[in-house]
Amino acid sequence: MKLSRRALFLSFSVLLFAVAAHAQEKTPLRVSLVRLLASPEDYDGKILEVGGYLVLAGAETGGRLFVHRQDAENALLANSVRLERTSQMESEKTLLDGNYVTVVGVFRQGEGQKKGTGLLHEITSCRLVSQPPGAPAPPAGTAADEVAAVSDLRTLNKACVSYAVAYSIGYPAALSKLGPSRLLDKNGAGLIDGELAGGVKHGYAFTYVPGKVGPGGIASYTIHADPLVSGRTGPRHLFTNQTGAIRVNASARASASDSLYSEPAESAPAASSKSGRIQVSPEIQALKLIIQSPPRYPELARQARIQGTVRLRAVIAKDGTIEQLDAISGHPLLVSAAIDAVKQWRYAPTLVNGEPVEVETIINVVFSPKDNPLPI
Repeated sequence: MKLSRRALFLSFSVLLFAVAAHAQEKTPLRVSLVRLLASPEDYDGKILEVGGYLVLAGAETGGRLFVHRQDAENALLANSVRLERTSQMESEKTLLDGNYVTVVGVFRQGEGQKKGTGLLHEITSCRLVSQPPGAPAPPAGTAADEVAAVSDLRTLNKACVSYAVAYSIGYPAALSKLGPSRLLDKNGAGLIDGELAGGVKHGYAFTYVPGKVGPGGIASYTIHADPLVSGRTGPRHLFTNQTGAIRVNASARASASDSLYSEPAESAPAASSKSGRIQVSPEIQALKLIIQSPPRYPELARQARIQGTVRLRAVIAKDGTIEQLDAISGHPLLVSAAIDAVKQWRYAPTLVNGEPVEVETIINVVFSPKDNPLPI
C-alpha cells in the first residue's frame, strides 16, 4: 500500500521532531547553583551544567559544590549540592579541588525541600573556571600571580624550617602537616593557612615532595609551583627546596638546575636618567662604607644551620644613609635580619662635580654559621 505525499511528509516531520527532542534532552541546561537550590524540583532528572566551588571529600567517593568559597569554609551545606566523584576528578584533584568549576551531570532532587541534599551524578565533565562568576577581571598579564606564588614559596620554606626546629623530626612529610589544626602539633602545626596547606593558592598548584628519612628525620624536600592554567594563572613554573632558592622555567616544570628567580622590573628603582641617581658597583660602593653594624643571625636559622648570601638592591641618600632597600634573593629566614642590619649602615657621600648625589647599588650580606656558632 502506497503512502500519499502528505502522509510521507507528516511521518518525516514526526521523525525529525523526535530526533530534535532527543538531542535536546542530551544538551545540558545551564543553571546557576543558587537557582538550583531555590527550586530543585524544577530540575529533577535533567542534565545540568552548574558552576560552583568544588570540595572533594578526603577518602570518600563524593564531594560537594558550594555557591561560594566562604560557604565551604563555614560548612554551610544548605548552600551546596552533593556530587559523585569521577575518575577525572580523582586524576585532576590538585587542579580542581578547592577551585571554581563547572560540572555537567544529571541532577537528582534530595529529601523533600531540604537544601544541601540534592545530588549531581552521571557526571560527564568537570572543568576549571579561570575565575568565579562576578569576580573582577584579572589584571593584564600574570606577573602578579607569579609574585604571589613566589611569596607563597618563601612562606613554605620558612614554615618548613620552623617545623624542623620545633619538632626535631626533620622537615614535614606533607604540606598538611604545616596547616592549621585544633591541637597545633606535628600533624597540624598552624604555620601556614589552610588554602596553602591544601596545595592550591593564587592560581598555582603546590606539590610538596619530602626527601628520604634519615637518622634525624626528613632532611630535604622539593616544592613545585605550577600554574593551574598555563599562561593564564601564571606565566612560569616555579621550584624551590630546602636551600631556599627559587628557580623558574617558562615552558616546563622547573627544577634545581633552572635559572634563579629575580624580582620583576616594576619593583626596581627608577632608572638613573629619570631619578638623577647614579649606579655604582658593589665593590666600589663598599669602599665608601664608614659605619657597618653586623647582622644578627636569626636564632631559628642558626639552629637549622642555614647559611648563604642575601642580595639587596639599595638606594643610598645624598648624605650616605640608606634610603631604600629591596630584597633580590636570599633565604626567607635571613632576609629580614639583613635588611635590619643594613638600614643602620652609613656611607661617605658620593660626589659628582663636587655635589652629593643619590646612589643605586647592590649590597651582599653573608651569613655563615662559622661566624655564629651554636653554643656548646
